[in-house]
Amino acid sequence: MHTFIDDDAGYLGWISEHPVGYVLNLERSLNPTYLMLHRAECHTIRGVPPGGEHWTIDPIKGCSMVRTELERWAEAEVGGVPAGENHLA
Repeated sequence: MHTFIDDDAGYLGWISEHPVGYVLNLERSLNPTYLMLHRAECHTIRGVPPGGEHWTIDPIKGCSMVRTELERWAEAEVGGVPAGENHLA
């Protein structure tokens, strides 16, 4: 698992190199009520960021090729279960 905080270039490189991977959006404060799971190819987490500023300031990103790795990490480290099934279809 790779975590991207204040590293938009690293994050954009990761999703470009791993288009079939997974991305977990989470608040920098590790708030367990906001954990959104996406496929790396999802249009909502690539291209120009909302507000046109940054991707990895808040929310930050957790990335992995293995979905369950992100789910287990979120439960163990943040205390929540990722939502976002609609982004995984």
